[in-house]
Amino acid sequence: MNALPTTIRFERDTLQLGTIRYGEKRKVTFRFTNTGQTPLLLRDVRPSCGCTGAEWEKRPVAPGQTGEIKITFDPNSLGHFLKNIDIVCNIDSGIMKLKLCGNVIE
Repeated sequence: MNALPTTIRFERDTLQLGTIRYGEKRKVTFRFTNTGQTPLLLRDVRPSCGCTGAEWEKRPVAPGQTGEIKITFDPNSLGHFLKNIDIVCNIDSGIMKLKLCGNVIE
């Protein structure tokens, strides 16, 4: 499905999870606004590893309206981490990049 390009603005493109314990799932939400003139279509949300899951509404987001992408992080190793999340949508570049970072302890 082709859609005219639009623009998107996230409240934050990086979320710091701080220190979390191994095996402790953490849920966070990235909030965004469609700042363009045409509907925003989030075609896919692609986390960089299997320890990160994503949920989002598949409906178009009208110009000026807001939406959310809910992320669940389930750490599978100890230490500092930086996880990338690619948002595939109808913006000029085709992909918006988000990040999660923090530290996992025992």
